[in-house]
Amino acid sequence: MTLHINLEKAKAMLAESIRLAGEDKKYIKLDAGRSCFYVHAKIDGEEVDPEDVCDVEDVELVPGCLVGDAFIREGIPMEWIVKNVNNEGSIELLHKLAREGFITYTNHADIYLDIAQTRQDHGHTWGEAASLAGEYIQKRMNVPEKVM
Repeated sequence: MTLHINLEKAKAMLAESIRLAGEDKKYIKLDAGRSCFYVHAKIDGEEVDPEDVCDVEDVELVPGCLVGDAFIREGIPMEWIVKNVNNEGSIELLHKLAREGFITYTNHADIYLDIAQTRQDHGHTWGEAASLAGEYIQKRMNVPEKVM
Protein backbone atom coordinates (compact mmCIF):
# COMPACT_ATOMS: atom_id res chain seq x y z
CA MET A 1 0.00 0.00 0.00
CA THR A 2 1.31 3.42 -0.95
CA LEU A 3 1.19 6.22 1.62
CA HIS A 4 0.08 9.61 0.24
CA ILE A 5 1.68 12.57 2.00
CA ASN A 6 0.14 15.97 1.48
CA LEU A 7 0.83 18.96 3.75
CA GLU A 8 -1.84 17.94 6.27
CA LYS A 9 -0.43 14.39 6.49
CA ALA A 10 3.17 15.65 6.79
CA LYS A 11 2.15 17.92 9.68
CA ALA A 12 0.29 15.06 11.36
CA MET A 13 3.27 12.73 10.98
CA LEU A 14 5.66 15.17 12.65
CA ALA A 15 3.09 16.07 15.29
CA GLU A 16 2.80 12.41 16.31
CA SER A 17 6.57 12.03 16.61
CA ILE A 18 6.74 15.23 18.65
CA ARG A 19 3.84 14.14 20.86
CA LEU A 20 5.60 10.90 21.69
CA ALA A 21 9.14 12.29 22.08
CA GLY A 22 8.31 15.70 23.53
CA GLU A 23 8.42 19.17 21.99
CA ASP A 24 11.78 19.88 23.61
CA LYS A 25 13.54 16.87 22.11
CA LYS A 26 16.74 17.83 20.33
CA TYR A 27 18.50 15.69 17.80
CA ILE A 28 22.04 14.89 18.88
CA LYS A 29 24.44 14.21 16.01
CA LEU A 30 26.88 11.34 16.33
CA ASP A 31 29.62 13.57 14.93
CA ALA A 32 29.24 17.35 15.06
CA GLY A 33 30.55 17.70 11.51
CA ARG A 34 28.03 15.34 9.91
CA SER A 35 24.38 15.58 9.10
CA CYS A 36 21.69 13.64 10.85
CA PHE A 37 20.79 10.01 10.35
CA TYR A 38 17.18 8.92 9.92
CA VAL A 39 18.08 5.67 11.69
CA HIS A 40 20.66 5.14 14.43
CA ALA A 41 22.39 1.89 15.34
CA LYS A 42 23.33 0.46 18.71
CA ILE A 43 25.50 -2.51 19.62
CA ASP A 44 25.20 -3.70 23.22
CA GLY A 45 23.39 -0.44 24.04
CA GLU A 46 26.19 1.78 22.70
CA GLU A 47 25.45 4.05 19.75
CA VAL A 48 27.63 3.44 16.70
CA ASP A 49 27.81 4.88 13.20
CA PRO A 50 25.00 3.17 11.24
CA GLU A 51 27.00 3.37 8.01
CA ASP A 52 29.66 1.12 9.53
CA VAL A 53 27.41 -1.63 10.85
CA CYS A 54 24.31 -1.99 8.66
CA ASP A 55 25.10 -5.66 7.91
CA VAL A 56 25.98 -6.75 11.46
CA GLU A 57 23.42 -9.09 13.02
CA ASP A 58 23.78 -7.80 16.59
CA VAL A 59 22.77 -4.26 15.68
CA GLU A 60 19.68 -2.65 17.17
CA LEU A 61 18.21 -0.08 14.78
CA VAL A 62 16.36 2.86 16.34
CA PRO A 63 14.75 5.97 14.85
CA GLY A 64 17.07 8.97 14.72
CA CYS A 65 15.93 12.39 13.58
CA LEU A 66 12.44 13.89 13.44
CA VAL A 67 11.68 13.09 9.79
CA GLY A 68 13.14 9.60 10.12
CA ASP A 69 11.07 8.94 13.21
CA ALA A 70 7.92 10.10 11.43
CA PHE A 71 8.45 7.87 8.39
CA ILE A 72 9.37 4.86 10.50
CA ARG A 73 6.13 5.31 12.49
CA GLU A 74 4.29 5.21 9.14
CA GLY A 75 5.82 1.82 8.36
CA ILE A 76 8.89 2.60 6.25
CA PRO A 77 11.38 -0.15 7.16
CA MET A 78 14.45 1.03 9.05
CA GLU A 79 16.59 -1.49 7.19
CA TRP A 80 15.59 0.04 3.86
CA ILE A 81 16.38 3.55 5.12
CA VAL A 82 19.82 2.50 6.41
CA LYS A 83 20.74 0.86 3.11
CA ASN A 84 19.35 3.55 0.78
CA VAL A 85 19.05 7.07 2.23
CA ASN A 86 20.15 7.22 5.85
CA ASN A 87 22.49 10.19 5.54
CA GLU A 88 20.77 12.11 2.73
CA GLY A 89 18.51 15.16 2.81
CA SER A 90 14.76 14.92 3.18
CA ILE A 91 14.14 15.85 -0.46
CA GLU A 92 16.23 12.87 -1.62
CA LEU A 93 14.47 10.69 0.98
CA LEU A 94 11.07 11.58 -0.49
CA HIS A 95 12.25 11.08 -4.08
CA LYS A 96 13.66 7.62 -3.32
CA LEU A 97 10.63 6.56 -1.28
CA ALA A 98 8.39 7.59 -4.18
CA ARG A 99 10.54 5.80 -6.77
CA GLU A 100 10.32 2.62 -4.67
CA GLY A 101 6.53 2.93 -4.44
CA PHE A 102 6.39 3.53 -0.67
CA ILE A 103 4.85 7.02 -0.98
CA THR A 104 3.42 9.75 -3.15
CA TYR A 105 3.79 13.32 -1.94
CA THR A 106 2.92 16.91 -2.72
CA ASN A 107 5.13 19.95 -3.25
CA HIS A 108 3.94 21.48 0.03
CA ALA A 109 4.73 18.32 2.00
CA ASP A 110 8.18 18.24 0.40
CA ILE A 111 8.97 21.82 1.44
CA TYR A 112 7.45 21.45 4.92
CA LEU A 113 9.47 18.32 5.70
CA ASP A 114 12.66 19.83 4.26
CA ILE A 115 12.36 22.97 6.38
CA ALA A 116 11.58 21.00 9.54
CA GLN A 117 14.56 18.74 8.87
CA THR A 118 16.87 21.69 8.22
CA ARG A 119 15.75 23.53 11.37
CA GLN A 120 16.31 20.38 13.44
CA ASP A 121 19.77 19.93 11.89
CA HIS A 122 20.61 23.50 12.93
CA GLY A 123 19.86 22.81 16.59
CA HIS A 124 16.18 23.59 17.00
CA THR A 125 14.01 21.31 19.10
CA TRP A 126 11.56 19.06 17.28
CA GLY A 127 8.68 21.30 18.34
CA GLU A 128 10.44 24.45 17.12
CA ALA A 129 11.44 22.80 13.84
CA ALA A 130 7.87 21.80 13.01
CA SER A 131 6.53 25.18 14.07
CA LEU A 132 9.04 27.09 11.92
CA ALA A 133 8.26 24.88 8.94
CA GLY A 134 4.54 25.50 9.42
CA GLU A 135 5.09 29.26 9.64
CA TYR A 136 7.12 29.24 6.44
CA ILE A 137 4.45 27.34 4.54
CA GLN A 138 1.69 29.60 5.84
CA LYS A 139 3.51 32.84 4.95
CA ARG A 140 5.27 31.99 1.72
CA MET A 141 3.48 29.20 -0.10
CA ASN A 142 1.05 30.83 -2.49
CA VAL A 143 1.20 28.09 -5.13
CA PRO A 144 -1.42 25.32 -5.29
CA GLU A 145 -0.57 22.03 -3.63
CA LYS A 146 0.11 19.34 -6.22
CA VAL A 147 1.42 15.79 -6.34
CA MET A 148 5.07 15.63 -7.31
